[in-house]
Amino acid sequence: MILSLLAVFVTTRINVRAETFEQVRALCVKNQVVIPAGVTIRALVASDYRSYNTELNPNISFNKVDISLCHRTAYIESSDGSLGFRILFDSMYDNRLERGMDISLDLSTCTITKDPDTKSYTIEGITAAKVSLNSTGVALPSKKKHISQLCSEDIYTYVTLEDVEFLTKQGAFSNIYEMCAQASSLNVCNPPFRAADGWASLLEDGAGYHIYMQLNSKCEWRRNDYHFPKGIGELSGVLVCNNNRRYGCDFGPYSIRPIFREDIQIGEAPATHFHAVAEWNWNYNTHQSLKCKKAGEIRWVKRSGVTDDSILADIGEGELWTDSGCAMSLDGEYDSRFCAVANGAARTTASALRIDGKTEKWYPSGGPAGVYIRTSLSKVKGQGVLFNFSFVAGNESYYKAWGCPAFWTVEYSTDGKTYKSTGFEARLRPIAFYQSMIAKKGYMGAPYDAAMGFSEYSVALPSQLLGEDNLYIRIVPKNTWVVVLQQDWTKPIDNVGRASQYNNDFCVRFGMLGIKVY
Repeated sequence: MILSLLAVFVTTRINVRAETFEQVRALCVKNQVVIPAGVTIRALVASDYRSYNTELNPNISFNKVDISLCHRTAYIESSDGSLGFRILFDSMYDNRLERGMDISLDLSTCTITKDPDTKSYTIEGITAAKVSLNSTGVALPSKKKHISQLCSEDIYTYVTLEDVEFLTKQGAFSNIYEMCAQASSLNVCNPPFRAADGWASLLEDGAGYHIYMQLNSKCEWRRNDYHFPKGIGELSGVLVCNNNRRYGCDFGPYSIRPIFREDIQIGEAPATHFHAVAEWNWNYNTHQSLKCKKAGEIRWVKRSGVTDDSILADIGEGELWTDSGCAMSLDGEYDSRFCAVANGAARTTASALRIDGKTEKWYPSGGPAGVYIRTSLSKVKGQGVLFNFSFVAGNESYYKAWGCPAFWTVEYSTDGKTYKSTGFEARLRPIAFYQSMIAKKGYMGAPYDAAMGFSEYSVALPSQLLGEDNLYIRIVPKNTWVVVLQQDWTKPIDNVGRASQYNNDFCVRFGMLGIKVY
């Protein structure tokens, strides 16, 4: 009885005919309605059924992904490109829509759903019989925008972002741990366990704005193109509004999905809008060494690591340290940035800063410990300051994947004593691991929240910091919630355990840290 009443409340039939995008949207007087008979719409197709990157594919078990959702999803837009819809076909075999098709859709008895938060619309119940083809090869309306100009009306339309570059310029379009990705020619020599699919990379523009580019792992062009763009240019795709809980962050109101490799028109020659004040990045660390303030350059840093020293910047001037008492060393970044196409398991060996220690070390009695950076902005001019970093926890093992602080924040100071909050928050995720037999727990599969790689972040700092002799930044646990892996892989791994309850030996990896000015 309750379910029947709920269905009546959520789904409402309306006897109105509509033929424009605005009129179809107006039918959705509640969050979900069934479209009456006789309603049709004419549209241009912004996506393509041959692409592997139209939608984030969900997990249906800890080690299996439903890749059909990507192929069931299409995006259509109005003739002027002003509005768009996400449409879901009943079957992936019904979807044969190619970019540039001019189609008519019979929306009779289909369901339209409005997301009140994002003001986006999805139409479900589409079959091949509901599609009529008017013409093909139609050029989509040109819609070029800067990141700051994006609005809710752009969601599910084809947009070209101007003046953008990648935050991390090493490697591939998605730098991920191939052993947990979907199977393809990229990892044919080392078949993955296929626990996950989509990941993201951060784009930025010269005004300091950012947006995530989402990319599924079956897009083989994500890594088999050796000309990774290190410059500035345009990136086109469908603007979407979904998040990825594996990534551990809110992507914001919008992210972008390029449909094909040709959608990325960013220059290959190195170019940037930014001045790097100080950066720590070990991707090209051929000597596998840490440049320490006290001990000098230490090569082949072992797991015992560095505990009572600070690490000097690779670019610019600055120093980095931790007050947790944990050991700092070098280890792999769990990507495949410099390996051959066929060998998906290989990865760089000294490309990340690894910090090892127990839970209790990050929660001393005087307050949370953290990772600190000091540099100077006294000789730097610009409009704004950004702090960038990437991190992940664990080492593809259950035993190193829990007990770490779940929520982290970034704070800044000019005297190293009084810190102010940036309001930023990030969730730390453990790298995905194989199914393991754990004593007293049984088999433990990688949780839905396990990461495919390093999450990338950019945090805006007050422009008033420009000209300061000293700038201190610290990344610290925001609260005492720690990562707790659950037997049920679908349950969240944060907000379920406090630091006082657990004391595990884990590791945190930072792929890069840097301060730059635009």
